[in-house]
Amino acid sequence: MAKKQSNMGMFERAGYASGQANLSEAGYKAPYDYSKGFIDSMTRASEADAAAKKTAELLKKNPNGVKITKLTEAANQQVTDYLITKKPEIAAAEQALRTGTEEEKLEATEFRNKVDKGIQQLNADFENAATRQAELLDMESSGGYAKSNRAHQSMNFHNMANGSMAAGSIIKENEDGIPRLMYNSQGADGMITQQVWDTIDVGSAYDNSLYNFIEGDVEGKGIAHEILKLGANTSVQKDPTLWNRVYKPGMIKRVEKVLKDNPNAAASLMFQEDDFTPILNNILMREYPGLPKKQSGSLELDEESAEYKAAIEELKGDGFEVKNDYFLDQLDIMLDKKFNDAMGSGTSEDDVLTIKQ
Repeated sequence: MAKKQSNMGMFERAGYASGQANLSEAGYKAPYDYSKGFIDSMTRASEADAAAKKTAELLKKNPNGVKITKLTEAANQQVTDYLITKKPEIAAAEQALRTGTEEEKLEATEFRNKVDKGIQQLNADFENAATRQAELLDMESSGGYAKSNRAHQSMNFHNMANGSMAAGSIIKENEDGIPRLMYNSQGADGMITQQVWDTIDVGSAYDNSLYNFIEGDVEGKGIAHEILKLGANTSVQKDPTLWNRVYKPGMIKRVEKVLKDNPNAAASLMFQEDDFTPILNNILMREYPGLPKKQSGSLELDEESAEYKAAIEELKGDGFEVKNDYFLDQLDIMLDKKFNDAMGSGTSEDDVLTIKQ
């Protein structure tokens, strides 16, 4: 599951604390001219949103599961049309098998075998494509699709999941003369092309291992649970400096190990999890000054605005990578706040920021 199921709510979007800590650095850029630079990204994000909404509506209308047919009406017509085009060649091959020379009979046999192979391939394509559609729907319904995927990947994912691709499918022979099931696919450049269904880039599932490592699980494992236990630890209560001297450095070191093994984990986490979105938003505010705010005078970005969604796509398109040191610095602030809460010290979020600044 991509969204947290913990009953603890460890950080509760406490990342806004880390975002505010560095807002003074956000004003070094001239305001971004969204009217010029964001047109393409806005279009892509809007298309991906529309495809996602169609998937959501499909799942909502079918709470007990979506029935997926192996052969849609459009696909059935495509098969019929394909076989009609092959009918003269098939008839000629049958005639050659009856009256042709040995060489002609051999060629006719090879052709018939290729036709049989093609029909088997089409059957496999339709069956496997239906299975894949079901898998993508399951991934979406469980919240397991990674939000770090780019807009074209998301659009492809949802159009395959909600059946839009299957509805517009065509059959086309490959370079070996074998018919394959083809879908309309969007590339990173925004161009729509016909691709073999199983070669389409739909992005990937979300790996929530880093989130679970920090947030914890139902068995009481994870940094969140450890911090809560420290709040009731007699030794720590007597000497709170143990937090900065012993416990927090150990937690940070363990997170460093996770990031070393999976360099993309921090970026995936920030795109996916609400608790860590504020760290991402801080990066957005620094890279794209002037993004719409949630309300006048607020530091929170309007995450539903077209500009915000376009900025997300721009960031991904720029090969966005989170520097692990930066992420760890922000996590350090968040851990401090949670520790202070667990200790019942009454230390405010502003106090924590003052300490870390």
